[in-house]
Amino acid sequence: IATVINFPKGEDSPKQVYDDTVKAIQDGATEIDVVWNFKAFMKIDVDTANDVIKSCRKAIDDENAKANKNVLLKVILETGALSEMEDPLAIYQASLHAIAHGANFIKTSTGKIEKGASLEAAAQMLLAIAKTYNDSKKVVGLKVSGGVRTCPQASEYMTLFQEVLSKEIPSNPISIQKNTFRIGASGLFKNLVNELKNY
Repeated sequence: IATVINFPKGEDSPKQVYDDTVKAIQDGATEIDVVWNFKAFMKIDVDTANDVIKSCRKAIDDENAKANKNVLLKVILETGALSEMEDPLAIYQASLHAIAHGANFIKTSTGKIEKGASLEAAAQMLLAIAKTYNDSKKVVGLKVSGGVRTCPQASEYMTLFQEVLSKEIPSNPISIQKNTFRIGASGLFKNLVNELKNY
């Protein structure tokens, strides 16, 4: 059971994020998708951007400890907005920040702005995932959302996932499974069902 926090603008206070996360978990959520404060990051206010993730992570850890749960944290970076920054490595750096503050998954987009997921953004995110694994053996997942509607599009992201990690991680052990790679797209699901009906 997944729910969104600080969605879609990423502007709630850390306290609001904490309180909303606690309530969501107590109401039964097992996965939290939090929008970090990407607007603060774009203004080079990294601490404010990260405070949201830290607050959400603390709420999850507190609730996990209380009830012996394993709630996942997915951090939505809003890569379509970050791609407008002058720094060509902005998405890579954002990914590292999210991972450093406890993300189990890093996610491309809210789906609420014009520019959603892109292969270029996903590649930067995968480089951060690879660096994290090489440095600490921690496995972080990638979730692609926003604009992936067809089976060929989905296949491109799956291929990219395998190619980047195989290149960057010696003897890469990270394969595509539910805790490492996901695509969030209702339209894609419908198209997959329709294609399967044709077989």
